[in-house]
Amino acid sequence: MYGAVRGKLDDGVSVFLGIPYGADTSSHRFQRATTPTPWTGVRETLTYPDTSPQVELAGDLFASWDPVPRPPQSENMLGLNVWTPAIDAGRRPVMVWLHGGGFTAGYGSSRVFEGTRLAQKGDVVVVTVNHRLNLLGYLYLPDLPGGEAFPDSGNAGMLDLVLALEWVRDNIAAFGGDPENVTIFGESGGGWKVSTLLAMPEAEGLIDRAIVQSGSARYARTPDEATSDARIALTALGVSPDDLESLKTLPAEKFAETMKVLEADGTLPANFFMPVADGRALPADPFGEAAPATARSVPMLIGSTADEFSLFFLGIPDTDAITFDALPGFLRTVVPEADQLRVIAGYRA
Repeated sequence: MYGAVRGKLDDGVSVFLGIPYGADTSSHRFQRATTPTPWTGVRETLTYPDTSPQVELAGDLFASWDPVPRPPQSENMLGLNVWTPAIDAGRRPVMVWLHGGGFTAGYGSSRVFEGTRLAQKGDVVVVTVNHRLNLLGYLYLPDLPGGEAFPDSGNAGMLDLVLALEWVRDNIAAFGGDPENVTIFGESGGGWKVSTLLAMPEAEGLIDRAIVQSGSARYARTPDEATSDARIALTALGVSPDDLESLKTLPAEKFAETMKVLEADGTLPANFFMPVADGRALPADPFGEAAPATARSVPMLIGSTADEFSLFFLGIPDTDAITFDALPGFLRTVVPEADQLRVIAGYRA
């Protein structure tokens, strides 16, 4: 740990909110996260960490899931939250929750992710995590002029999660947890993150079990696809592909605003910013034949969430007007282009 922390008691459960596991990312955008500066004295960990800049999910349904007031957005968001039944040497199982929202929105501070009851009922240590999202977490730059300065930009958000799991390995015993019994679990986009981590060599040894509650990583972008997407995003940001250094000085809110524009005009689906099979952090598609066998010894429980995709149609005024010609746009985030027409044909049969 980087210093002492003080939490609070909630119905007999010790709660620590907003423990830093990484430094403020604003000074090294699109690069690997670094560890936080150690602090002296005792740090009060009583409030949730900031969230990654993002487009707010609209509608009363989504708003009802969020804490009030919502945590602020900033690039200093690499924090995690811990709920534990006791601060002792109990070596309890550890469950690390990865939030949904695709790779573009969400945070580990939603009320439905509050870990008190799970810690109580399961006698487990619960951890939730915030990390970089959308453009800040998955804008692939290495193949553009000057991009060699950002070799991991396409998977920065996933590498944040690796850093968080390293924190769990090194520190969770102090919270009554067992660093050799760590389960990562997530639903929807969180499930995608779970299965992606299992294909990342740097996460090997940090995960003992995995639960994918819908949203398995069917597909990772290729460098060519990700570079094409990056060019579109850079144009929307007002940044020349030949001047990547200027990305370092853009206001943080500019990235969220640009995501909103891209989503609204259909130029680029908002949740298309997903991990890249870059041959570095993520060598290949998590479930592809070329995927490394890093998780061969990790048991996985996998399932689906009934009717989950219905949520994605809440913002469409007239779902009956959706045509088969428009369906590839919906499938783009979950099905490789080569398979889209085959999938649609299967539903039409």
